[in-house]
Amino acid sequence: MIGVNIIASPQLFLDTYNSGNDIAAHTWTHPYMTTLSNLQILAQFGWTSELIRNSTGGRLPRYWRPPYGDSDMRVRSIAKEVFGLETVIWNQDTEDWSLTAVNGTNLETIHNSMVQWLAAPKTTGIITLEHEISNLSVSAYMDAFPLIGPAGWKTASLAAIIGDSVYQNSDDSDSPVTAHGILTGDTTGPTALASPVVAGQTISARPPSAATKAAQSSQTSNAASALARRDLPMGLPYALLSLCAPALVAALSLLA
Repeated sequence: MIGVNIIASPQLFLDTYNSGNDIAAHTWTHPYMTTLSNLQILAQFGWTSELIRNSTGGRLPRYWRPPYGDSDMRVRSIAKEVFGLETVIWNQDTEDWSLTAVNGTNLETIHNSMVQWLAAPKTTGIITLEHEISNLSVSAYMDAFPLIGPAGWKTASLAAIIGDSVYQNSDDSDSPVTAHGILTGDTTGPTALASPVVAGQTISARPPSAATKAAQSSQTSNAASALARRDLPMGLPYALLSLCAPALVAALSLLA
């Protein structure tokens, strides 16, 4: 989830969460993370993690995906060591973000790519990147989804395939929330929960100041980068379908 879009569409976020979907982080303003200072990176992760935690009854996201696949050891280290976030990136890109761009891709090309990827051996696995940023990109996904079953794939969440809990301090949206600080492994610090939060409870989030929003907005980039590799090791014969939305990010996984 992108933080500023949760603020802009809070009910859509709550509908997504309350429907049982897994919530992960996608930064606060969708910038190129490697271009930011350490302090700016902390702000991107911190604001997003706090907002998700405050809006899901205290749940801390376990996974994050870098905008444009842009990450390096410095960014991944801050994500993991400070916020406990595992970095996940795709290995197949439909480029559906360019459907509405001049000289961009088209629905036929995306369809043919999906057929090719789904016909490939399942021992290596795939993660495809898709968006819901236009009617065309949604159509591309709706066309691709029925291809999954006949090609021998099943859908499951990323957390279920890997065997992790969905959140750092809760198995899923229905399980109890345990005390867990924002720092990895910290259960006693100032950000730790004083007591378990009732599952499904929603806490009002504190919006950023006008100055903060202006600074965050200036970091936002609308460009797109080339395909990046996935950083979270799996070593499992699975394939994943990741649906990325600048408004709301939903992750779908395909289990062979």
